[in-house]
Amino acid sequence: MPPVSNGRALLFLVMLLLTASAGGCARKIAGNDRLGPPWNTNVLDRESAWSEEKLPVAPLPPADKTLSFDDCILTAAHHAPDMAESLIGLELTQMDSESAYSKRFPSIQSFFRVIANTTRQHKQYEDTSFRLGFVVYGFEPVVSYFSHKASLLMEDIALLTHKTALEKKAGQIGDAILGLQSREKLRDLQKTRLEQAKQFSAYQKAKEGPTPNPLEQAKAAHFEKRIAAELEKTEASIASLLLNLKVLTGLDLDRKLSIDPASLNKMLDTDGASAILTKHSWESVWQTSPESTMFKLALKLRDYDIMVGWTRYLPTMNMDVYAANPTSDYATYSTKDDIFLNITFTMPLLDWGERERGLQGSRLRKLQELQRAKAARTGFAAGWQAAWNEYRMAAGSFEAARNKVAALALDEQRAELQYRSGQVDFSVVDNIRTRLYEEELAMLEAEMQLKLREFSNWLLSGNFRRRYFEDAGSNEAQAPL
Repeated sequence: MPPVSNGRALLFLVMLLLTASAGGCARKIAGNDRLGPPWNTNVLDRESAWSEEKLPVAPLPPADKTLSFDDCILTAAHHAPDMAESLIGLELTQMDSESAYSKRFPSIQSFFRVIANTTRQHKQYEDTSFRLGFVVYGFEPVVSYFSHKASLLMEDIALLTHKTALEKKAGQIGDAILGLQSREKLRDLQKTRLEQAKQFSAYQKAKEGPTPNPLEQAKAAHFEKRIAAELEKTEASIASLLLNLKVLTGLDLDRKLSIDPASLNKMLDTDGASAILTKHSWESVWQTSPESTMFKLALKLRDYDIMVGWTRYLPTMNMDVYAANPTSDYATYSTKDDIFLNITFTMPLLDWGERERGLQGSRLRKLQELQRAKAARTGFAAGWQAAWNEYRMAAGSFEAARNKVAALALDEQRAELQYRSGQVDFSVVDNIRTRLYEEELAMLEAEMQLKLREFSNWLLSGNFRRRYFEDAGSNEAQAPL
């Protein structure tokens, strides 16, 4: 038998290589460009910066810059490890969406088979045979269509999850900045009170009289030490808050950090955070919230899951295209090969209710998701009312503490006038100052709690999303829930 020509064998090899090179092709990874400005501004080119161990990031702020609230948020979005992890999760979901889209088309596999007779006991079968074939396995166009639609919803859910993570990060940073602002005010108050305590201690030591009072001197000295210890505690608390901000923003822990708390106060005042919950209805905020949108998308996912359950009743298809010789599968003359097309449809006949149980389970899971959505909606409404009540209580506590401080400040002024005119001893002034100091501490705590409630309500009302994202919700789900 004449052997197969080298030219034909080479042709087979070239076709095999071309088929292998046509293996899937995914679009360029978008990175964080879907978030829109300001999250993707000043980011390095992704094509050159992306690698296995490095993400494309924005440059760090200068070491001598005083960071505002906005600076902290943007720095954390690009440099905090948990934000980078969340972004990678978004990228992986986008890649899964690309893979799901590619499954809407048949995946063609090729094979090149060489059959050689090594013993050659039969002369008629001693030629080497070359076989080229193409195979399509498990092509389910209907299932892959719904799977791709579901993967697009998962991509939107991942995007909303990343936005929610950024909002949660903003809440942590805002709380830390407000705490830092309160501690700085407390430090100034304690420094003033320490100077007054030193003044009173010196007064007790220099006080004229027939017999010095060592008890009063010791009491004044202990009070001075107490204020000094409280000041040291406050300094440590400020350092701890700055350290926490470095961790939250992803900055180096040895870096010097300076924060401008006034930027957050200005933003809250501009947006009217003191009464922001009265400017919006909880229903409108719930409709555009990430939680509500994710529930809508989850319900659509359950619908697709039900449709996939129905497709299990459709037949599956396999297809083979191959070259063969009807006379012999082992050896052939080069001029006697035929091209065969083999299409196989597989229809399940008896599965003991497996498909029906899968379909019923998909319907029940949708009902479960619907109940979760109802519970979340009710919880959001209750949380909205509770937040407003907590703000009112915090505002009342601050107003009461502020008026108490104002009244004691007047008592201090009167006692100072009486002391200068010789009507009372300086100890009367110091006693009033001690009471005033304790009330000022309570007022600072009440003020911080009020600011925290304002900031929390600012986040709850959706102002973070309106300020930092171009769109507050997904285009995939617009129906009310």
